[in-house]
Amino acid sequence: MIARAKSAEIGLPYASRVASAASFPIVDIASRTHTRATMIHPLKMTTCVIAALGLVGTACANSSSTDDEVGETGSASETTDTESSSGTETGDATAGETTADTTTTDTTTTDTTGPDTSTGPDTTTTDTTGPDTTTGDPDLCGDAIVSGAEICDDGINDGSYGGCAVDCLALADHCGDAAVNGPEACDDANADSSDGCLDTCVVPQSCADLLAFDPMLGDGVYLIAPEGYAGDPFPATCDMTTDGGGWTLAMRFAPAMGQFHFYSTHWTSESVVNDQVTDPLDPSDGKFIAYNAVPGAAIRGCLQNPMDQSYGCKVYDLPDTTTLLDMFSNTQVGSDASMKGYYFMEAQAGKLEWLSIQGRTLAQSSVPNPNYVQVGINIDDDQSCYDARVRFGLVLNNENSVVTLNDAAGFGAQSYFTAACDLGPGVDSGWKTAAGFSAGPNIYSTAGQIWIR
Repeated sequence: MIARAKSAEIGLPYASRVASAASFPIVDIASRTHTRATMIHPLKMTTCVIAALGLVGTACANSSSTDDEVGETGSASETTDTESSSGTETGDATAGETTADTTTTDTTTTDTTGPDTSTGPDTTTTDTTGPDTTTGDPDLCGDAIVSGAEICDDGINDGSYGGCAVDCLALADHCGDAAVNGPEACDDANADSSDGCLDTCVVPQSCADLLAFDPMLGDGVYLIAPEGYAGDPFPATCDMTTDGGGWTLAMRFAPAMGQFHFYSTHWTSESVVNDQVTDPLDPSDGKFIAYNAVPGAAIRGCLQNPMDQSYGCKVYDLPDTTTLLDMFSNTQVGSDASMKGYYFMEAQAGKLEWLSIQGRTLAQSSVPNPNYVQVGINIDDDQSCYDARVRFGLVLNNENSVVTLNDAAGFGAQSYFTAACDLGPGVDSGWKTAAGFSAGPNIYSTAGQIWIR
């Protein structure tokens, strides 16, 4: 603030102070002596204005004189060295003198803020949060909370399979890291179910496995590797939509001139035929690794109706979970009379569907009114020299037993050819079809498939 000396006139009335202020000393800076100047002081002009307003009665008594002297203030204390131009410099006051700069009313520099109290307590920055009660590291590895730079934190972090590394900055070995480790059978780090490795790092063993893993999977070719199979996953054709789905193609039968007759060695050997052709509708014979390696609890035989090209199927439960290779190799060829062969229990109407699914009827049989109607696997007339038999399907006889068996329908079907017992063991009948209906001398071949689930 700007310091100001107290005036001896402070106690005077306002009009008197204005009047006395009409005369003021002019200070000679060099000699520091008082001089007088004849002039019209600005304050005097101001006072006249005030008088004109009727506020001061005598202030302008001699205002018409141009040589009025600036009178002494009559104060015991004279003002010295007072700067009046701005009021920002403090005059030199001699002993016993009071600096009384009353020539201007300096209101712009008046400090009205009062005492500076900024040194007191600063209440604007008061911390109301209280003491810091944080305990531990917010990114502490081992607190079972993934935070900060951590990639994982299972609370153990010992680097064991499926867990987290000791520093929480990396996962330990796990399914999906593209490396086979821990209990994994495979790990290709993708979610493609058709490539032989599920995203659970398990190799599917069959089409049924695949469908159980993902019920939304469609028909197609998938890589599988059944338990106990020593090779790499192999392509398998899967039917995921009919008869409950989950069927793996085991054999495909050409519509004519097929090779899988009853005594073909392919039924009982680990051979494969055209296994690179996976289309179940391809008009060629095919035998696939699935026949030899995929275990199942059900078998399905499908035959084509040549009239409309549609397929009809027959489904049966197997006595045990087994491969088809084992089923056909280990089931003794023969008849129920000798406790051989495997027979499926089914109503006669269901048995005769082996004919209707391929567009055939009993009227086309050599025995239109059969008394012996059976379905099964490896059925053969081992009671006579007749040559009727079937690997998988239906047999018919006009007798009420297997003796002198007449016709067969299905896969590896043969009808009686001679009664002379002139065909040696393991020799196919002259009347036969790999797939279709062998009705005496009338042979109706068609395309077909055998599936395992």
